[in-house]
Amino acid sequence: MQHFQSYILLITDQHHHVADASPWQLAFLYLAFTLLVIGSSGISPFNLAFEADQFNPNTESGKRGFNSFFNWYFFTFTFAIMVSLTIIVYVQASINWAIGLGIPTFLMFLSCAFFFVGTRIYVVVPPQGSPLNSVVQTTASDRQENIRQSLDTAVRENRKDT
Repeated sequence: MQHFQSYILLITDQHHHVADASPWQLAFLYLAFTLLVIGSSGISPFNLAFEADQFNPNTESGKRGFNSFFNWYFFTFTFAIMVSLTIIVYVQASINWAIGLGIPTFLMFLSCAFFFVGTRIYVVVPPQGSPLNSVVQTTASDRQENIRQSLDTAVRENRKDT
């Protein structure tokens, strides 16, 4: 809790007194962080795969687009982070918190609108097989590797003893 208060003091004027957060406010904060983590972990792994599916690897233009896609994706992602860490924080600290929070909210609604407008032209690759199969295969492969390493270690130790 002290960390949050010191962070707030860095953003606000040093002469303002910051009251301690109530247990309900902390519970709300931790719930918001939890929902943020769940939402981010649900979107991030699938975002790149969905966007990469928009290119046809069988055509020359599709291959070129696919090859440059990741460069552009990470460039724009990094640029967006730089903007949010400079301009948005400046607006929140110097102008108004409501405007500083309203800008990303508006941009998120705008991106959702663009996404839903374009749904008819997106390439959707249907899933093949069960996602549980890949989880089971990965787990089984990991167990086999652990057993193989244990056996190799036991054989090496046995050879040292003889």
